[in-house]
Amino acid sequence: MGSGSGQKSKGAAFHAVKYTFIGFNVLIWLLGFGVLTVGIWMHLNQAPYSSLLPNSSFLGATVITICAGALLFIVGFTGCCGAILESQCMLITYFTFVLVIFGLEVAATSVCLTHKTEIEGYLREEVMLSLYRDYKQELVGTPTGGVVAVVDNIQTNFECCGVDNHTDWYNLPEWPLKDNVPTSCCVHQYEGCGEAGSQAVLYSKGCLEEVRYWLLKNMYTLGMLALGLAVLQVLTMTAAVAMFCCLRKTSPHF
Repeated sequence: MGSGSGQKSKGAAFHAVKYTFIGFNVLIWLLGFGVLTVGIWMHLNQAPYSSLLPNSSFLGATVITICAGALLFIVGFTGCCGAILESQCMLITYFTFVLVIFGLEVAATSVCLTHKTEIEGYLREEVMLSLYRDYKQELVGTPTGGVVAVVDNIQTNFECCGVDNHTDWYNLPEWPLKDNVPTSCCVHQYEGCGEAGSQAVLYSKGCLEEVRYWLLKNMYTLGMLALGLAVLQVLTMTAAVAMFCCLRKTSPHF
């Protein structure tokens, strides 16, 4: 009697883990499909934010997005199929996928922390190159013209000017041999406020500093999201191993 009730409780626990696992992996599958769709759209349409970076860098960003979406799609699909079919082989494959992703996340975080200065310097150079090359009013409406709207929005919303300061805008091809800045650099914006000789008050801080400050200010939220993701990954790996062990006892061969 006791043995029968124990078997039932084990079966109930297994099915609870199984269906929770399936539900979570359906969400991963849908997330992967969404990320994959966004990556393909970015690659085909060259979204406005792409103009902030050279083509090679943006190509790398879109390829990473597409690969990440495809990987999530495959992981979610493998997890769902492994649980529904109760396949030990697919559960082990799923566990391996998630473990590799977890390892890559840890490695990427370590690289970002240890090479923060080099990465920041590289981004500064890339953005400065894009400003000099693509910040032109006549490009608005073209695939690379989105940089004008993007930069103006960043400067207005973050109340900043230039990458490091307002002098980054001096002598651009848009206004050669002039110490002009965009209108979005002005505290009180009006037509011509950014022209050399104007008495307009400009934002004193560079956008790189303001974006860095925003990230630090939101570090707690970002950290909690990262921690939550890590916990979920560990739980899914644990659930996959638990189901594998239960299936191994009932069906040793796979």
